Amino acid sequence: MTNRARYLNTGAVVFTEQQVIKAIDQLAVRLSARLTGLEPTVICMMNGGLMLSAAIIGRLALPLRFDYIHLSRYRDGARGGDLEWLVRPKASVKGRIVLLVDDICDEGLSLAAAKDAVLMAGASEVVTAVLVQRRGTSSIVTADFAALECGPGFLIGWGMDYEGLGRNLTDICKLDLSEANT
Repeated sequence: MTNRARYLNTGAVVFTEQQVIKAIDQLAVRLSARLTGLEPTVICMMNGGLMLSAAIIGRLALPLRFDYIHLSRYRDGARGGDLEWLVRPKASVKGRIVLLVDDICDEGLSLAAAKDAVLMAGASEVVTAVLVQRRGTSSIVTADFAALECGPGFLIGWGMDYEGLGRNLTDICKLDLSEANT
C-alpha cells in the first residue's frame, strides 16, 4: 500500500499509476481512431471524470470542443442515491458528436442519464468513455470505451472518491469499508 493510499485505509492497490497511465495511453489511441475527422465535443462528467478528461484531451491530436456537466448520485458517500443534476451542458451539441467522459461505469445510471440528456439536447451521436468499467454487476449501460476493467469493490483514485477524499490518488485502490460500516 502506498503512503498516499494509507490515509484512506485502503486494502489494496488495484492499478498502479504506471498501469493507469499505460491504459489511458491505449484508450486515447482507440478514441483518436474513432473520432478523427469528427471534431467532437468532449464533455467531462464532474467531479469524477475530471482527471481522465484532462488526461484524454491532452492525448487527442484532433480539433475538439470541451464542456462539462455535473450530476451526482453519491453525494460524497459510498452508496448511490437519486440522480441530481447540478450543471447541464452549456455548449450547444446540436448536430455534433459528443465524447462523454466519466471515472467509472458501475450500474450505469449516471452515464445513461447523461447520455440521454446530451441526445435530447440534439447531439447526433454520443460516444462514452470511462476509466474503469465494472464487471459482474447489473448495469443498464456499459461504456463504449474503457481504459480498465475490474470486479467488485469500492474504488478510489483517479477521480473516484469516498466522502470527497481520494480523487487525487494516482493509484487506483480498493477501499476497505468494513471499519466505516461498523
